[in-house]
Amino acid sequence: MKQRLLLISVALMLSAVSWLMPLAGVRSAIVQQAHGVELISHHAVGGVMLADIWVHGSFVYLGTRDAGAGVKIVDVSNPTNPQLIATLVTNSSSSYEDVVAIEVNTADFRGTLLAAGLQPLGAGGVRGVQFWDVTNPRRAQQLGFLSTGAMSSGVHELSLFQRGGRVFALLAVPGSEAAGAGGDFRIVEATDPRRPRQVADWGVQAGLGLPLGGNVFCHSAAPSPDGRIAYLSYWDAGFILLDISDPASPRYLGRTLYAPNEEGNAHSVWPANGGALLLAADEDFSPGGIQLEITEPLPLASLISAAEGSLGPQLCGLNPLSGALAYVGRGCDGDMLLSSPSGRIALIDRGTCTFRDKILRAQQAGAIAALIVNNVPGSPIAPGGDSTGITIPSAMISLEDGNRLKAALASGQAVRATLRGDPNATWGFLRIFDISDPTRPQQISSFATPNTRRCPPPDSGWYTIHNPFVIGRTAYVSWYSDGVRVLDIADPTTPREIGFFVPPDRTDGRGPQGGKSLVWGVYAQNELIFISDINTGLYILRLRS
Repeated sequence: MKQRLLLISVALMLSAVSWLMPLAGVRSAIVQQAHGVELISHHAVGGVMLADIWVHGSFVYLGTRDAGAGVKIVDVSNPTNPQLIATLVTNSSSSYEDVVAIEVNTADFRGTLLAAGLQPLGAGGVRGVQFWDVTNPRRAQQLGFLSTGAMSSGVHELSLFQRGGRVFALLAVPGSEAAGAGGDFRIVEATDPRRPRQVADWGVQAGLGLPLGGNVFCHSAAPSPDGRIAYLSYWDAGFILLDISDPASPRYLGRTLYAPNEEGNAHSVWPANGGALLLAADEDFSPGGIQLEITEPLPLASLISAAEGSLGPQLCGLNPLSGALAYVGRGCDGDMLLSSPSGRIALIDRGTCTFRDKILRAQQAGAIAALIVNNVPGSPIAPGGDSTGITIPSAMISLEDGNRLKAALASGQAVRATLRGDPNATWGFLRIFDISDPTRPQQISSFATPNTRRCPPPDSGWYTIHNPFVIGRTAYVSWYSDGVRVLDIADPTTPREIGFFVPPDRTDGRGPQGGKSLVWGVYAQNELIFISDINTGLYILRLRS
C-alpha cells in the first residue's frame, strides 16, 4: 500500500512538473486566480506575443502581434498535451492578429477555410486579408490575398461566414475613410478564395454624415447568425447595425449611442439568443479619466478635453497636479528638446516615435507630467503601449487646443495648467443590448469586474474588457489582466458571473505591461475553454459543473 501511495505521489509530482515546465518565466500556479474553472493545460507557443484565438475541430488557430510570427496552429486532439504543428506566414513585416476558420462547401471550394488579417509593422509590410486551405492543417496551402490598399492600416479584425452558396469576409480597416481610401468597413466575397474580391465598402461619414476624428473608426465587424446583418464596432460612434442582405449594397439600420459623459470605445461584439441580443465590449484603457484646466493666461483659462491613457500612474489616485507648461517638440531620441520641462508639464508633439519614448524622455528631463498634442484634427485619443519605466502621468489633447497653447508659449506668455483625476470613471466593461428591433437597439444591462471600477488599478495590468464569445446561455469574456470571465446570461438583464480564470504573470518582466497576464481572446468548444494570453501563451480550461 505504501509503495502504491509513493507511486501515486511521484506521478502527481511529474504531472505538476510537466505543467510548470512550459511556464518558463511565469509565476507558479499557486498564485493564479480561479473560481469555477479548472486548468487542463498550457502551451507557451514559442514565446511570441499572441493575439486572437479561433478553434475548429481539433485545432487551435492563434493570431500573433509580432512581425512575421504568422498564425500558429496547435493540435489539441489531446487537450492535456497541446502540440504546436505549423505556422502560416508569408510576410515577415506584418502582424497576423485576427484569424477565423470555418467549414465551407461551395462549387469553388470544399474544406476548412481560414482567413487572417494582415497589418504592416515595418518596411515591406502588407495590408489586407489572406485565405488559406487548412483542411489538413499540417499541409496548409495559401489560396488568395486581397490588399486593402496602400493608404489603409490593414485588416485589424475580421469575420468569415457562408450564406447559401456564397462565402463572405467582413473586414474592419480602421482609418481608411479618414485617409480618403474608402470606407472602414469592407465586404469581401471569398466564394472562390483563390480570387477574393471586394463587393462593397461603407463608412460613417459617407453613410451617416458623421464627422471623422481620432476616435471614430471601425474596429471590428461581425455577422448576425443568419449572415444578413453586420454589427460594426465603431469606437466613439457606437455599435452600428447594417442590413447586408444584398452584400453589394449595405443599408443602415440603427446604432447605439453613448451619453455625453461616457468614454465610448465600441470594440467588439457577439450576438446571442438567435440574434435578439448583442453582447458588446467597450475597450477603455483610461479608467480614471481626467479634467485638464488651463489657469493662465486668463484669455486661455478654460477646461479642455484630454484623454488619459494607460501609460504612467492614473491621476485618480493622485492629488491635483499643477504646473507651468514647457513645449519640447517631438521629444524623440536624437531630437533637441525645445525648452526644459524640469519641474513643468511637458507639451509634446505626437508622431515619429512611440508615446513611451516621448514621455520617458520628458520624465528623464525632469517633467512632472506629459501632455501629447494630437497630430490630426478631432478628439484626442488615449495614448497606450508599453509603460515600462514611466512614473509621471500623461494624457493627449487635441491638435486645435495644442496649437493654441503652443502659440501662447511662442509669444512669451506663461501658461499654467492643473490636472485632476475623476474617481468615478471606469475601465471598459460589457454592455448587453436588446436588438430584436435592429433599428432601435436598447441597452438592458451591463457587467464589470471589481477591478474595472478600481482606480488607481492594483498594478500595471490592464483591467478593461476585450472580446466576448457566447454559446447558448453562457458568455465567455476575455478581460486582459482580469483573465477570462464566465457569465450566465439566461436572464440577460442580470448577467451573473459563474467562473473566472486569471493566468499567472511572467516573473522575468518581459512583454507588455511588465509581463502582466493579458488575456486577448477566448473561444469555447465541447465543454473546454481556450484562451490566448499576450505574454504567456495558450491555456485550455474546463468549467466545473
